Amino acid sequence: MSFLGVDTERDFSQWFLHFIKYSLSTKEDPVVLVPDGHYSHTRNLEVITLARENKVDIICLPPHSSHKMDKVFLGSLKTFYCQEIEKWFRSHPGRVVTVYQIGELFGNAYKRAATGEIVPNGFWVTGLFLVTRTSSDHIISLCPQTIKMLHL
Repeated sequence: MSFLGVDTERDFSQWFLHFIKYSLSTKEDPVVLVPDGHYSHTRNLEVITLARENKVDIICLPPHSSHKMDKVFLGSLKTFYCQEIEKWFRSHPGRVVTVYQIGELFGNAYKRAATGEIVPNGFWVTGLFLVTRTSSDHIISLCPQTIKMLHL
């Protein structure tokens, strides 16, 4: 991220090199990256070239749709985190949550939010959904009108 908190092409290129290093994408097992539609992701020739060379498929979300995805996942995470804190308070009356409990409480909330139910819903609100065919998952993008026609 740049100083102002806005991605630049250079920032995203540096991040993408890091992503390639740790994603372990191969021809037999390619990786799919789903960034938002920010110009630094969609109009970055260096990243597009690196993606092709390293077997990374990039599917960009429509502009502003990642905010919807964030709301689904982060909204659930916030709810679960509050519930974990409330549960801790009930188990420890008269005490306060300190930095020593936050990691465990947040970890418990994250495990609840990062489920096979909530994460796909985050994609669904953006117009993407997971389709399982044989043994591999594929991400398919359909506009809302197409989804209605398929009666999904």
